[in-house]
Order: sequence, then structure tokens, then C-alpha cells
Amino acid sequence: GKPAYEFVRQNLPSAIPTLTTMQTMITSNENSIVEGNFRFQQLQKFLQPYHQKFVFAVGDYTGVVRKLNYCAKTNSFIDFASPLLNGTPIPSYFQTDDFDQLQTWFTLTEKANLLNIHMVQPVPSANSHHTPGTFLLSACGVNNKYNSLDIIRRWMVIYEKCLEKDIRIFGFST
Repeated sequence: GKPAYEFVRQNLPSAIPTLTTMQTMITSNENSIVEGNFRFQQLQKFLQPYHQKFVFAVGDYTGVVRKLNYCAKTNSFIDFASPLLNGTPIPSYFQTDDFDQLQTWFTLTEKANLLNIHMVQPVPSANSHHTPGTFLLSACGVNNKYNSLDIIRRWMVIYEKCLEKDIRIFGFST
């Protein structure tokens, strides 16, 4: 939770942003996050000014209070446990204008008890004078009902999509 995040942040300076910075990043229109959507285009733009293409990717989970929210931007309900396709969550899956469908989801679909985030940390070159901060690639609500193959598939999707953007991931951690 929050205390653990702050402990890690204080003991690894510049490794991860402050919670205030994270909130600002999330609410910023230019950096808005759609649950389950990976922001590869924004990552590429983030790295361009620094002329860096080597990154280290990290995935982590934290417990959350089970509740449901509505996102007006995507007209979808968030914080249900996102279904996976090739190990990655399906963005805006819980989007409906049908009350019966919503009632079915409330009855049958588990609410997320974990928040899964993926961060990317640029790795500075030997002649680099500045290392950019960590980039939030994706976030989504999940449950613990997936397997190691789902995680490997997710990392492969992240790796391949980064390659398409000329970004080289040289390591993963979870």
C-alpha cells in the first residue's frame, strides 16, 4: 500500500515518482490513463527528448478497496477485475448503456482487489547527464485469478510493442 510505496521511493531516490506526482500524471489530460490501456505512443514521446531507447520494465500489484467507479471519458465502469486477452487486460471492456448488462456485471463479475501497474525506467547511457523519471505505462484492476503464462504473455506484448517503437527493454521485474 501507500506506506510501502513511500518507503521504497525514499530508499531508491529517483527510481519512482512521489504519490503526488503520480496523481498529477494520472489526472493530466495529456497523460490520462484508460484502465487496461498500454501507453506505448506516450512512452515513445516521453523518451525522445532524452535520446534514450533502453529501458527496464517493472510490474507491481497493490491491494485496493473493492469498489466500482464510472469513467465518463470512456463511458465505462472501472475496477471490475479486467478480463485478459493474450495476458493483457481488455481496455474499456465494461462499457455499456444497457442497465440489464450492468446489473449482470454487478451480480456475476468480481470487483478488482488488486491494482496492477507497469512502469518503465529509462537506463542512462554512459555519456548521459540526465536520467528521466519513471514512466507509468499502464494500470488496471485485477484479481489473482491468472497464471504465469498470462504474465509471460503480457511481458511479451510489452516487449514487442516497445520494439515497434524502437524502445529496447533489457529487463523485467515483478
